[in-house]
Amino acid sequence: MSHRLKRILTGASIVLLSLSFAAITPAQEAQQQGQQMAPQQQMNQKQTNIKVSDQELQKFSNVVNAAQTIQQKAQSKMVKAIQDEGLTIDQYNSIVKQQQNAQAQGQQQSANVPEEQVNKVRAASQKVGQIQTESQQKVVSAIQDEGMQPQRFQQILMAVRNNPDLQQRFQDMNQESSNN
Repeated sequence: MSHRLKRILTGASIVLLSLSFAAITPAQEAQQQGQQMAPQQQMNQKQTNIKVSDQELQKFSNVVNAAQTIQQKAQSKMVKAIQDEGLTIDQYNSIVKQQQNAQAQGQQQSANVPEEQVNKVRAASQKVGQIQTESQQKVVSAIQDEGMQPQRFQQILMAVRNNPDLQQRFQDMNQESSNN
């Protein structure tokens, strides 16, 4: 798979993750991980063998391109929201990681992080959450604007990722579009 295609599909996967309509709780995650791999492989096999018309693949490609643009704009807004709180991206990520580790150990917050920094992270996180919600809604709209359902978009994404023939068709279609 080419580097460009991997980047496109990774972007589409990120979009899909952000399209999750319900949050996965730790208990659900553990349950999912405990399930056997065979049913998962069968599901992936079914998703790989779906029929995708050229018209549907073009719609999928249009959504992926729109979603990448939406995601890039959202990412810029998130960086700005973090910086507006007086934090660098590295500081923000470091504090969030420390807070997550503290919570995993049953502590309210890390003793190493000053309260002022924690408050800045909370404020930035709230803004980031709003930006993510807005971008998710825009992606869903982009999918629907192309006449697709989010579930079908996901099916095609999985098929493109796992089916070399469909990958090639998708890549060829994107190259044609970028050459025009």
